[in-house]
Amino acid sequence: MSGELATPVAVKRHRNRNRIRPNWTRARAMFSPVAARLSRLPSQQVARDALTELRMPGTPDPEVRLRRLLGVCAWSMLLGSVGLIIAARIVFGIFTEMPLWYWMLIFLLGVPGIAATFTAFATLHKSHLPWQLLRAASAAEALLLVATMLS
Repeated sequence: MSGELATPVAVKRHRNRNRIRPNWTRARAMFSPVAARLSRLPSQQVARDALTELRMPGTPDPEVRLRRLLGVCAWSMLLGSVGLIIAARIVFGIFTEMPLWYWMLIFLLGVPGIAATFTAFATLHKSHLPWQLLRAASAAEALLLVATMLS
């Protein structure tokens, strides 16, 4: 065989040239009212408002006062110190028996508490939001500390 008859590349090019292409402009025009209605849903507006709080500070934002930064650092250090007590109980519970409700409570309260602490640092340029987030993290950790004493 000389190879002249076996030319799959030429056949593929020929097939692609005659392919019918869809008209995307007509499809976009058909779905644009649906997309416009979906972009105005109340839940999406609430999500957009929440995400505006979690943005990087820009030039029009006030600078972070060092007192606020020191306060958030001290509060999160206190949360981390108390969290070490809870972590010691978890490590001890890995090698012994620990109730199932305690594992569930750790994940249901611990993960949002840690996320709230990290988010407090991300929102330092806001006036009251870091303190509210640290209060939420403290409440979650207080509940976990009580559960640690009970388990």
